[in-house]
Amino acid sequence: MEISTLIWFIILISFTVTYSLLKWGIPKLIKNGMVGKDINKPDKPEVAEMGGFAVLIGSSLGLALLLTANYFTTGTIYNDYGLKILGIMLVLIFVGLVGMLDDLLDLPKWMKFILPIIGALPILFLEISKSTEINIPFIGKFDLGIFYSLLLIPFAITVAANLTNILAGFNGLEYGLAIINYFFLLLCGMIYKEKILIDVSIIMLSTSIAFLIFNKYPSKVFPGDTGTLIIGGTIMAMLISTQFKFLSVFIFAIYGIDLIFKILNGLPSTNWWGTYRDGKLYVDKNPISFAQFIMKISNGISEQDLVKTIISLQVIILTIALIIVLINYGMVQ
Repeated sequence: MEISTLIWFIILISFTVTYSLLKWGIPKLIKNGMVGKDINKPDKPEVAEMGGFAVLIGSSLGLALLLTANYFTTGTIYNDYGLKILGIMLVLIFVGLVGMLDDLLDLPKWMKFILPIIGALPILFLEISKSTEINIPFIGKFDLGIFYSLLLIPFAITVAANLTNILAGFNGLEYGLAIINYFFLLLCGMIYKEKILIDVSIIMLSTSIAFLIFNKYPSKVFPGDTGTLIIGGTIMAMLISTQFKFLSVFIFAIYGIDLIFKILNGLPSTNWWGTYRDGKLYVDKNPISFAQFIMKISNGISEQDLVKTIISLQVIILTIALIIVLINYGMVQ
């Protein structure tokens, strides 16, 4: 499916705004004490924190421009496309605000889990997911009824947002994974000619690339919870808004594995990092996270290679998912 000239223009604006805000904002964040220690470096330097605000603004602007373009094209935002874009945009904003509150006020864990449910309300109120069915390839459709709308959607949004917040803390990891995820969803959208998936994915992809320029090793800025929560929340909102709900199993698989490690160890908020020795990260105890598990079985690994390993695993998982999407596409034609 062809991407229109207008969408390319919106992508350029979203990327430029995100990049410019970071270029301007990183020194401001440092000056105002919004910093975090890069704990996996030998000298543990202080790095600007809460850089996800730029992704939040750049992505929200891009989605708002999509709404504007839809209005001038159709004369309304209350068509199916407009309502879905509006719903996804509000999820992005609400979940991003929760992340911002956590960055500023250090919310307790239970509150970080509960508050993103607010982000699910636009989907419920705007009824962008009119079907209560889940279509699983090779198996069939399942109608979950009111359970889907009132319980599963809010639960899915808050779990997804928190999953992408938990697997974090290494230079380039969060947004390296985000880029892979959004690119995968873009491909799915192009295969099925799903305009919502194409337009939102490519905007989120552009702002994520802009952020990764500053976040790659060695990081000049961290996303903070502002930046990590919006990844999962937005991806899940996109899946709920389309026929690709089943893909959440693949997209969030690695995040889920990391969560299991952390649940078994009491959801630790410290000591998830590695011990730096001679350019590599080691773990001298039982691993309490998926990243530490990789450090353990590798007998030490550099931060760059650790991030590349996790991203490569995600690529493998999503390649398998893409094959399933392609096979299913052939079956429904």
